[in-house]
Amino acid sequence: LEPRYTCNIIFYNKDQAYNVLKDIAAIFKGIVFWNTEGFSFFVDRPKEQLMNFSNSSVKDGVFNYTETARNMRYTSVEVTYNDRYDSYKTKIEYIEDTDGIRKYGLNPFKINAAGCTSRSEAKRVGRYVISTSIFEVDTVNFVGGLEAAYLQPGDLFTVSDEIRNVARTFGRILEVDANASTIKIDGEFKDGLDSGIFVHIPSGNYAVSDLNALTGADGGFTGT
Repeated sequence: LEPRYTCNIIFYNKDQAYNVLKDIAAIFKGIVFWNTEGFSFFVDRPKEQLMNFSNSSVKDGVFNYTETARNMRYTSVEVTYNDRYDSYKTKIEYIEDTDGIRKYGLNPFKINAAGCTSRSEAKRVGRYVISTSIFEVDTVNFVGGLEAAYLQPGDLFTVSDEIRNVARTFGRILEVDANASTIKIDGEFKDGLDSGIFVHIPSGNYAVSDLNALTGADGGFTGT
């Protein structure tokens, strides 16, 4: 019965504008970054992926994965906030994940919820910290091509790693022959094409086309 995020904050001291913007953005789980036009914002919310990367579209065809340490998967959080119903006194809200404690042990974390004056919002802040630390544990590093320049901080992309997936599901189109209704791809697909072939258009905007639908018949295009 209240907004997901609220901001009730007073700045007593002067600070750089960038630092102030970062503090405000952190309230709604956002980040601030500089692009060619000025400051831009990203907020952590559901959105569509913009691009797909596979072994054929990254340097040396290699994805490097790292995982967070177990003690970085927080299972209890103390959130400091100012209670608007009690003269804005500083209080602490405690949140814990019993299932996480059984699995990872008691890993405490403390956070100051800037601008937060609601106990229920403080609970949401704590749950957010626990959820992200437990479920967002993998990091992938790779060197992409020029198409990666379309991405900005906060954009979503998918990774199709044939080594990790034990299957090849993505590749590059090397040549299109419209007269023969054939396409030439950069590798062989063992299986998995019964549901159709989808093409990502490199136009800067994410788009997917089903070749079977374009031809009006199943299997209308032949891969070579």
